[in-house]
Amino acid sequence: MTNPVDPTTPAPPAFAQTPIPPYAEAASAPPHAQQAPVAPYAPQQGASAPSKGLAITSLVLGIVAFATAFIPIWSWVALFLGVAAVVLGVFSLIKRRGTGLAITGLIFGGVGLVLAVIASIMWAAIFSAGSGAVEHSLKSSSKGAAASAAPSAAAKPAAKENPKFGQTYKWSDGLAVTISAPAAYTPSQYASGVVPGQANVIFTITLKNGTTQPVDPAFAGGDLNSGGVAGSNIVEVAGPQGDINEYPLSSAKLLPGQSLSWKAAYSVKDPNDLTLDFAISDFLHDDAIFTK
Repeated sequence: MTNPVDPTTPAPPAFAQTPIPPYAEAASAPPHAQQAPVAPYAPQQGASAPSKGLAITSLVLGIVAFATAFIPIWSWVALFLGVAAVVLGVFSLIKRRGTGLAITGLIFGGVGLVLAVIASIMWAAIFSAGSGAVEHSLKSSSKGAAASAAPSAAAKPAAKENPKFGQTYKWSDGLAVTISAPAAYTPSQYASGVVPGQANVIFTITLKNGTTQPVDPAFAGGDLNSGGVAGSNIVEVAGPQGDINEYPLSSAKLLPGQSLSWKAAYSVKDPNDLTLDFAISDFLHDDAIFTK
């Protein structure tokens, strides 16, 4: 059974809530709430610029060195550009900035450097050979001019202007040719150039280099006329008298002091009327005309 509430009995006093000052709320907050948020780390924009710039420079120099390696004169410049590209590429790789560009510049620079070295050696050899040829040509021209300006007995052939067969014709520079007297010749069945019904004669031609320079005998040879008709050159290989041809079969140059002999045979109209015009087709020696 419930107790009735007496309305006359006063109610107990209510507890008033005291407001908490702001500093108390802050004090009661957890420790991590007091820390301000930290901004994320932002890398400095200019930190990698120098190293990446070196990589780009290495790439540019390497490409230029590679492109100009075989250009005359520029190949010397490409040497220095290739070295610079390699050095800058290695330095950039050490700094670990712009690795891809540095590797590419290093490759172009290295290849350009190698090509520039090869090209420089090649161009140096070409220029040296060219200058030597020009110098030799100038010396030869000056000697020829001096000889023509002051002719002497030594500059004229030792033999007559039109030597006879068996004599020697000597040019002013010391080169000499001797053509033997004609002899009857019987060609084999394998010989070419034989004219039926005509006489066949053979000569021994000897060329001696009395100059101070090598002589190329490949363009030396004689044309024979007989009775107003050109003789037919007979060619025979490994015949009874050896190789027969109006031109020497040797391609080696004749050194100073050396001699070269070969045999030339012709079919002629009149063996008693023979004129052999011996020439060296180098535009430096006049023809030597031998008669019987």
